Amino acid sequence: MDQFASDSTAALQLALMWYITANEDYAAKATQILDAWGRTLKVVNGTDGQLAAALSGSQLVNAAEIIRYTYPSSSYPNGWTSDSVSAFSTMVQDILVPPASLTNTTAAVAYPFEANWGTSGEKFMLAAAVFTENTTLYNYAKELILYSSCANLSGTISPTGQASESGRDQQHTQLGLGNLVEAFQITTNQYDPQDLFAELDNRLLSGLEYTAKYLMGGSVPYDESFVRCDADLLGGPWSVISSSGMTPIRPIWEAGYAHYVNVKGLSMPYTKALIQANTPDGQNPSTSIADNAAFETLRFRLENSGL
Repeated sequence: MDQFASDSTAALQLALMWYITANEDYAAKATQILDAWGRTLKVVNGTDGQLAAALSGSQLVNAAEIIRYTYPSSSYPNGWTSDSVSAFSTMVQDILVPPASLTNTTAAVAYPFEANWGTSGEKFMLAAAVFTENTTLYNYAKELILYSSCANLSGTISPTGQASESGRDQQHTQLGLGNLVEAFQITTNQYDPQDLFAELDNRLLSGLEYTAKYLMGGSVPYDESFVRCDADLLGGPWSVISSSGMTPIRPIWEAGYAHYVNVKGLSMPYTKALIQANTPDGQNPSTSIADNAAFETLRFRLENSGL
């Protein structure tokens, strides 16, 4: 699992370095990683298989998306071949999608697709669907975002902005928010007429602002009855909001801010303050290297952002 996470993260960062610098060495190494996993990965299983497939898989597929269209063998002698793209696509569909999209209990996974296991799966499914051009999977992922039992938008973020894991700790809260931002950004990049960012009166904006305010030392309302499914297995329900995991600030904030503020013209004062106090952002924590997009200042900050 650790090797998959580190390789997937490396592939994405190499793909980004290739795109930014035009140094073909980066593209060649990213392609090597994609081919290695695309042709050899046969199964992802175990208790944490869903998270591994979804989180590391998201990094790997995003790397593949860049390499596929910027480093093809038709333009570069050492570029990614159509056969390799096909093998990688088959691996994604046959090996990664099943565990990432699992919603039914199995012998190995007793509580699948709950909270961040679900939001991680949702963002991966959308990324995988775009790469493999699988409309059915794409629409299913959106359906899960809105209507799944334990990872839907309304059950993940309350109308006040409280997250279902705000009482657990802030690292899991930020992971979930980042997952949703990434998922929604994928649909926006596809020019999807259904605006997930706007769903439930900009519910994701409320979630980002609530947590940003708390991370900056502000007071926020807290309802102990708004919790994730099976919270009792993790020490919940929690009577107060948690101060655990308030540092480091996760690199999840810039993409949502760019969309809501710079594209839509809405206000996010607490998110703005948090970004300004932690800019530029960087990598995910070393203990969870593949959690979120990371390097969002580089990847998502827009010109004239006001930051």
